[in-house]
Amino acid sequence: MVQVVFAGDWHGNVRWATSRIESIGAAGVTTILHVGDFGIWPGSFGKRYLEAVENACVRQGVEVLVTPGNHEDWARLTTLWQHSKHRDPATGADLPVRLTEHVQVLPRGYRFTIGKTTFLSFGGAASVDKHRRTEGVDWWPEEMPSEADVEMAVTDGPVDILITHDSPELEWCVPAVRETLAHNPYGWPRDSLSWAAVSRARVNRVFEAVQPRVLVHGHHHVWGERVVQLPNIPYETRVISLSCDGVAGNLWELDLDAPDSAR
Repeated sequence: MVQVVFAGDWHGNVRWATSRIESIGAAGVTTILHVGDFGIWPGSFGKRYLEAVENACVRQGVEVLVTPGNHEDWARLTTLWQHSKHRDPATGADLPVRLTEHVQVLPRGYRFTIGKTTFLSFGGAASVDKHRRTEGVDWWPEEMPSEADVEMAVTDGPVDILITHDSPELEWCVPAVRETLAHNPYGWPRDSLSWAAVSRARVNRVFEAVQPRVLVHGHHHVWGERVVQLPNIPYETRVISLSCDGVAGNLWELDLDAPDSAR
């Protein structure tokens, strides 16, 4: 039995993050797949958060693999992936970066395997609150997946599980996300919604191209689950939206040997 736990946005919340790691580790699960807005932030706050997460991981023997969200220090991540030691010498592709001994951050389009299950990590999203933020301080334009990121991500074909930060489009998203997108309950400005639509469309293209059996995402801070039928494939796809810190539905456990038993 190979079990993993997916985690939604933690936003650098030390108490929430460490308590989740403690409970996951106590249950015997050693791998957390985090779907972004983890808390990779600049300055002393970000450093203290990573130290607390690392200490909890050490105590419980847990490793965290982070698919970055939009609210991460993308300037730092971009700089890390520009370094030759974080690039594949044969292909030039970005490689995972260890932020601590037990926390790795995954580049966009990164494929990996756990047991016999294949994964694709496609991080980033558009911040609908960027008008409230300061570029280079708490907002970075690199948060947005590029067209080149999409093309690279889909090159090698289907995967079993796709991990994204943003949701796919209305046709495939869970009902709670569809409700948010349809009614804009927080009153985000039109240009921010347009920015977000570009991100979502690019995530959607990856989703439809790699035809996963499971898609897990965060970003919208709501729990939801839906089964969809992508065109021209013989199986159904499960779409999971995870909520954020402090809200029920932030974690989702999956037995990779028996995916129908997920809870």
